Order: sequence, then C-alpha cells, then structure tokens
Amino acid sequence: MLWNERFDCLAFNQLADVIYDWSESPSPFGRNLAWRNFMDPARIGFYDERVLRSGVGLLRVRYAKHIGEPGFELLIATLLESSTTFRRFWNEQQTASLDPLSFDIAHPRFGTLRLRSIRALYPALPESTLAFVSPDDKATEDVFRNIDSLCGRRRD
Repeated sequence: MLWNERFDCLAFNQLADVIYDWSESPSPFGRNLAWRNFMDPARIGFYDERVLRSGVGLLRVRYAKHIGEPGFELLIATLLESSTTFRRFWNEQQTASLDPLSFDIAHPRFGTLRLRSIRALYPALPESTLAFVSPDDKATEDVFRNIDSLCGRRRD
C-alpha cells in the first residue's frame, strides 16, 4: 500500500483490497487509515492497542509538519471528537517511527492474520510511505494464497 502524510491510502493491490475492503466506506475519510481504524465499524477491532498506538504516534509525527493545513486539521479534529480511544492515544503525546512492525489483524472473514510490515518513504512521491506487508506464519501464508486464487492470480 502507498499512503500520504495524512494516511490517505493512495494505491493498493488486490490482496490489500480484499483484506481492507477499501470500497466499503461512504465517508469522506473512507480511504484514510487512521479514520478507518478508529471510526469504521467494520475495521474497529482489527488491531490491538499496541498497533493502534503506534499508528497514532506516526500520525502525530506527520501532523507536526502540517499543523494548520485544513485537511489535516479536519481529520485530527474529527478523530479527537468522535473516538475516545484515538483521543486517549493522541493525548499520550507519543511518537513512532517507520521501524518494521509485526502485528496481527483480527479479520472477520479470515480470522487472525499474522503479518510483518516493512514501511519506507517513497521518493517518487515525496511525503508518501510505501508499506510491504507479508505473512508472518504458515496459516496467514495459506490465507494469502487462497485470496490470490479467488482473485484469479497464480503464485508459484
């Protein structure tokens, strides 16, 4: 996946779309990772507090370069007003980095997915982050293969 400083998802592959279901939210923030994690009923509960806290910490780092920008201010204000969990993490004033991250997704369709994410700044689009997510166990690898088969892709 590729996302901008405000965590708006700019691009994703078919596998990411099946897991994250990007098309399902009618919200103006429907492609925003932070909004979806804290406000979208279909996504609440995907991640544990450690992962959510890390995401808020990274958003805080990105926000520091964009204070006063209307799009950023609207997103942060909406999350602070509407999500007690986001507000609690935001008020902790912690920051995070793009270090590799192992995490689980409690997926309603596929069960627990154990993943490893490598994230890096994407030089072709300044201020964008590219995330490579891979299975971190055999069961998740099997789920990914099954999704690929359902989507008509073949992996050798």
